[in-house]
Amino acid sequence: MSNANTNTNTNANAEAELAALRAELAAIKAALGPVIQGHSVARQVASNLQVRLLIGDTLSEYIVVMQSACIEWERGGRTAQAGQAAMVWLYNTLAGPGHLNFDSAAQTAQKWFDQQIERIEAHRASHPAPASPKEPT
Repeated sequence: MSNANTNTNTNANAEAELAALRAELAAIKAALGPVIQGHSVARQVASNLQVRLLIGDTLSEYIVVMQSACIEWERGGRTAQAGQAAMVWLYNTLAGPGHLNFDSAAQTAQKWFDQQIERIEAHRASHPAPASPKEPT
């Protein structure tokens, strides 16, 4: 057999082996597809759960702070001094993570509130919540 025939046979064998390996890989991917998809969905569900827990924890902490402020106000007889003590609870909750980044002298509280709610609602309208992934069965 000549060198040319040997190279042709080697190339043909390599191509046949490569085709067989590709077919085997395709079969493995087809068999593992549902497992991989289930794993991906499970990761998304776990991630969504972590976000929900974080939001829930944060809300719970903010509610406790607001309740503490109300207790401070009520226990202090609703005096100016009690009001100031109650405001310390609220102020510290916002100042700690840096949520007091507004010019409070520039506008009334109601106007600022209305602008912020409008901004939040506009953002929510332009960013609808994604559909929750289905949990694997």
